[in-house]
Amino acid sequence: GALGTPLVQTWIRSEFPIPEAGLVVLFIAVYSGMELHFSTLTRAFYATGRILWMLPFTLFHTTVTLAASAPLARSYGIVGVAAMNMAIDLVQFVPITYITLRILAPRERFAPFLLRTALILGVGAFMATLGWAMTGHVAPGRTSLYWCFALGIPGAVTLAVLLGSRVGLM
Repeated sequence: GALGTPLVQTWIRSEFPIPEAGLVVLFIAVYSGMELHFSTLTRAFYATGRILWMLPFTLFHTTVTLAASAPLARSYGIVGVAAMNMAIDLVQFVPITYITLRILAPRERFAPFLLRTALILGVGAFMATLGWAMTGHVAPGRTSLYWCFALGIPGAVTLAVLLGSRVGLM
């Protein structure tokens, strides 16, 4: 997208055009939302002294990253690496949530908790996709920045609705 290109160019310190930079921004946005979810769960394990339960997920993430980053970068560039990071988190979403509930909150019902979590993450993914779609049709420059700020408004409204609704965060 038009906004993605300057963001990725700044991030990797390149003046060359980055094909599909908007996809990189979209994948990293979804990945970042998932990582926030995972870091919250990880903190709960730290707080209860049960951090070793996170070891299998850390090993999986590390192994896939080490094995797949170079081949994906050669074949698909930075888009492939960004997609890999997002895919790793999507694959781990259900198992890490399940383990967290079974170990730390065994009385909590899994399906409703997973649904609430998926709804919250889904709103973030929707906003990331909306941002990608909207900025892809805007010329770089000030107008792109206006879109960034404008996308924050529905995000803030969504957060207020979630906090005030029965869906809630927990």
